[in-house]
Amino acid sequence: MKGCYVDLRVKRRYHACLEKAAVQRLRMMRSVEEKEAKQIVKDVFRPCRYDLEPFGEDPKFIPKNKYIFNDYERYQRWSKGTA
Repeated sequence: MKGCYVDLRVKRRYHACLEKAAVQRLRMMRSVEEKEAKQIVKDVFRPCRYDLEPFGEDPKFIPKNKYIFNDYERYQRWSKGTA
């Protein structure tokens, strides 16, 4: 069980590090106050954190879903006559 807790702590630190880096980059690229930059990153980053589209939610299905997505693109080109 201990390993599960370690993984969660590392995951939280990783996300916190990503948010911090995003705030720093936003402040460097745009002249934005730190408080405002944190709010912008919070509004954008948290909802998008687990968005893995077009590959789906489960990482073990990514290779399969990748091929499905490629097949879909090929079908779209074929149906339009641009294949």
